[in-house]
Amino acid sequence: MKKIIITTFLFVSAFAAGGQSISWNINSGTLTISGNANMPDYYIGFPAPWWSEASSIEHIKIENGIKNIGRAAFSSCTNLVSVDIPETVSVIGEGAFESCTKLFSIEIPGSVTEIKPAAFLFCSNLRSVSLPNSVQTLGMEAFYGCTLLGNVVLSDAITEIAVRTFTNCVNLVSVKLPEMLTKIDTVAFYDCRNLNTIEIPKTVETIGDWSFWKSGLQSINIPDGVIDIGNGAFAESKSLASVNIPISVKNIGEAAFYNCTSLKNVTVYWTNLDDVYCSPDFAFYLIHSNSALHVPLGMASMYEDSIWGMYFNAVRDDVLGFTALRDDNISVYVKDRVIVVENPLETMISLYDVQGRLHIASSGKTVQFPVSSYGIYVLKTPDAAIKILVE
Repeated sequence: MKKIIITTFLFVSAFAAGGQSISWNINSGTLTISGNANMPDYYIGFPAPWWSEASSIEHIKIENGIKNIGRAAFSSCTNLVSVDIPETVSVIGEGAFESCTKLFSIEIPGSVTEIKPAAFLFCSNLRSVSLPNSVQTLGMEAFYGCTLLGNVVLSDAITEIAVRTFTNCVNLVSVKLPEMLTKIDTVAFYDCRNLNTIEIPKTVETIGDWSFWKSGLQSINIPDGVIDIGNGAFAESKSLASVNIPISVKNIGEAAFYNCTSLKNVTVYWTNLDDVYCSPDFAFYLIHSNSALHVPLGMASMYEDSIWGMYFNAVRDDVLGFTALRDDNISVYVKDRVIVVENPLETMISLYDVQGRLHIASSGKTVQFPVSSYGIYVLKTPDAAIKILVE
């Protein structure tokens, strides 16, 4: 009869952090860290004290009292599967979990306010992330190269998606962006090739250079409030078929929609082309051969005689002008894809899509317009045109 011998390794140590003591031990693949202090930052020449045993660590338990996770604290723990982070931690340091290639999921407690750059860089087995609303800052490259990351929910306290935050997250399919987001920075979602839908909040002003390069987006409704669409912002997004660009946009950068070979319909609203700069350097170059630019009524020749006419196969003046965007005589709300209009004066109300096609017209004190798809619609009353977003 063969004997099976099981050996358990136990490493125990303590070190000072800012004059306070932090202790740690490794037992059967679990690293336990305890104390009441800030964990120091580590770097080449001053590695974490458990560095020599990094490959043996499968689980990490950080006990209550630890106030932050130091720089590079657990980087290259290549067999790490799970982490317990207590409610006392407020900061996850730069590169803290870099290249933890077996880390499957991470639960961020509601005490964390900052995730520093590259915190989860190259965590190639990480599948989903949900950040609590306590997180105010998400550093650049935080999830760069997390190639199996599929779903992300971001804190509503975050106002900027930093440079390369989700670059090369090639299996990312779903992202819930913060409601108060103002900027999507350079290459933020670069090469997220399976990201086929995203809702950009109305608070966003800047879509940075190459931010959605080679995305899987099929359509994009750029919200009213965006001012700048950067160089190459949506370039090489081969599935992108339609784009709606609001009148708030002042700049469309070089190669912004370059080589979006499925892009057939682009809708714009400017009645004065001095209000917008569209780069002559490939902004809409190599889009679909039967592409159409939809412009405000009566404005076709103005667009045809400009740089816009060079990019599109056809220019169609079939977009309703928004001479007014409210009517105090009615109230409107949307419920379950039905546009409901309270219309006490019983005036005639017409519903159009953004291409100017009439769907239905009706009158009465309460008028209901069921719609078959999400998007932007326009209600016309005798006195105004009202833009409605069904989402």
